[in-house]
Amino acid sequence: MKKFADRLYIFLILFLTLMLPVKSAVSSEAVKSGIEICFSVLIPSLFPFIFFSSLLSCYAGSVISALFSGLISPVFNISPAAASSVVLGTLGGFPTGAAVASELYSEKKITKSEAELLPVFSNNAGIMFVLFAVGEGVFKSVRTGAALYSVHLLSSLITGILMRPGGKCTQKKEPVKKALSSFSPGPIYRAFSKCIFSSVRSMAAICANFLVWRTVSFILFSNAEGTLFAVGKGLLEMTGGLFSLGSAPSFPAAALILGFNGLCIHMQTASVFFSSGLSPAKCILGKCISAAVSFALALAVCDISAYFPVLFLLAAVLTGAVLLKKGFGSATQSPFPVK
Repeated sequence: MKKFADRLYIFLILFLTLMLPVKSAVSSEAVKSGIEICFSVLIPSLFPFIFFSSLLSCYAGSVISALFSGLISPVFNISPAAASSVVLGTLGGFPTGAAVASELYSEKKITKSEAELLPVFSNNAGIMFVLFAVGEGVFKSVRTGAALYSVHLLSSLITGILMRPGGKCTQKKEPVKKALSSFSPGPIYRAFSKCIFSSVRSMAAICANFLVWRTVSFILFSNAEGTLFAVGKGLLEMTGGLFSLGSAPSFPAAALILGFNGLCIHMQTASVFFSSGLSPAKCILGKCISAAVSFALALAVCDISAYFPVLFLLAAVLTGAVLLKKGFGSATQSPFPVK
């Protein structure tokens, strides 16, 4: 199965490379408009949260875990130390949840299984991005953005509960008073400087991934219009798919795109994970489930008959995720070589 997946990747890369000169105008427009979105939408809505959530994790991660682990740990059956990934991932947006989980695993505070599971429900879209970039930018309503974020967050939490590990977590919660009394993070300027550089790198990686996958979606869907094709774009690159929903955007389709996150986000998670020897397979499968749950929640207030094509597309994505799971399952060799 892995050999088949490797050959498929080679074919897709070769196909896209050969299509670049054929659709040079389309790819150039994708990059130009993508750069504008990076500066007007992505950086303003994501960078402040990426930096401050990273600073919180670096400077006071143990205190945050102590404060919230009493609620989060039993609900998802995870170690108390993992609570900071859930809290900061929910506040900071992509890829904060995955980055914190990888850092916790590197510090041996959580198990490998927990680290691979956490991004399923902790690696979510940032609240500012959904409220303003999507709510105001796509739906022309911050209120609709708030409803969309509620569906997005609820579907992630439901998926986390559905995929919670069996057995009982043996690690005990650290009392808040003890965590505060033993709190000794060192000089703030060291954490500040470290988080400045890491946040800039993360933001650069987000923008680069966005531009690459936006180019791919433009090449594949350059002349396509309609909700179904917007969902297709969104499965590759989330932001471009959301902004392609048109003048009468579909709320369930937007919920589906946000629930899956797009391959662009999954590649960001993979690049973070492979440096720690983790596999993104569980996260990708979990996000497929999250997309289905998110779509179902959104349909609770919509007419389901208008979305049968999207249901068929979702079924195809779920089937493909199951078939390719073994191809993503091995983390022994990174597709992102580190020199």
